[in-house]
Amino acid sequence: KTSRASGCRPEERSLIQALDPSAAMWRGSDRALRRALARQALSRPPRPPLPPQLCGGANDPRSRSASSVVSPDGAFIFVGTRPGRLSALVAASGRQRWSQRLAGGDERRAPSAVLTSPDGAVVFAAFGGGKGPGTEGAEGVVRALEVGAGEEKWTHDLADALPRHIALSHDGAILFVGTSSGSLLAVSAADGSVRWTYEVGETVPDDWTFYVCPDRRSLIFWAGDGLLHAVCVGSGERRWVIGPGEAPPSDWAFCASPDGSRLFFCTSDGLLRAVAAASGEICWTYSLGPEATPHSWAAGPDGACLFLGTAQGELHALDVAAGSRRWLYAAPSALTSCTLLPDGSAVLAADAAGAVRALGAGDGALRWAWPAPGAPPADVGDEGSATSLV
Repeated sequence: KTSRASGCRPEERSLIQALDPSAAMWRGSDRALRRALARQALSRPPRPPLPPQLCGGANDPRSRSASSVVSPDGAFIFVGTRPGRLSALVAASGRQRWSQRLAGGDERRAPSAVLTSPDGAVVFAAFGGGKGPGTEGAEGVVRALEVGAGEEKWTHDLADALPRHIALSHDGAILFVGTSSGSLLAVSAADGSVRWTYEVGETVPDDWTFYVCPDRRSLIFWAGDGLLHAVCVGSGERRWVIGPGEAPPSDWAFCASPDGSRLFFCTSDGLLRAVAAASGEICWTYSLGPEATPHSWAAGPDGACLFLGTAQGELHALDVAAGSRRWLYAAPSALTSCTLLPDGSAVLAADAAGAVRALGAGDGALRWAWPAPGAPPADVGDEGSATSLV
């Protein structure tokens, strides 16, 4: 990158050297294009600073995970803020109920994950400070706070590891914590003591996740050995392990049917597989295409149909029981998000051009599109290339 920046002004050279080399627009060696885009970026007015009260959520480009959640009864919104604070806001008025400092270490970081207990009485927050995983000065903590006044119930110190993901068992008794050191901890939600530890085997990425089965028996996740592991929720003992096939998984996350009986994951060779959550048996395999990259998932409320959007602009509707295709819709650009209407009658699909389409869940017929066909494309901003639906 340094040699290709020759001939540029100093400020252009600094910008080019700082660009993400994995971004698609920077592949190739067109120096003139690089210089033109660098000048265009430098000519834009600077963005206003982010308000400190809302840092760390989905609107913060410096944060890779949202750190806000709504209480089960809808009365409070818990927001992670910088420097390392958790604040409770009254949902009806936006008034701050309380605000607590979670940990020291890194003034720039907000809580990486926040969730509440099923009864809404306790809020859990994971926070990591320091320079990063595996570096000197890194520290991570998980704290439990009373929802009413923000008083601390307990704190669990992760030592030199940073939290990556947290989830609760369905009964709210166990908090599962994935760390940057490759450990999965089962922590008592009542007092913060560790019930068991399972070693994943490698440092895990920021988007590492795991799935708690509705039957309350299994916790399922990808481990550092590239295999899918299921462990007992109560003891941490391994229940089953399977491989993804001939190619590695394309993502650390996976989708589950509404009843939790089946899990779905994709591999880098474009294959979608359905796994029985109870036994780890591969139920069926479906080909999305050799170069297909899944971007979004949605499952029908009755569990009969699975919808999957890809970076190639295809929306696949699959029969969950048989693994066969019900219908296929081809959009003009990559699909970045899809979701179902609450009654399951239509699936909404958003693409990288900023368009949203409503398709009949049963037949894939186009019901409406925004913007309408033939209208100018939606304005997604200078930096925007994706649309999310909620």
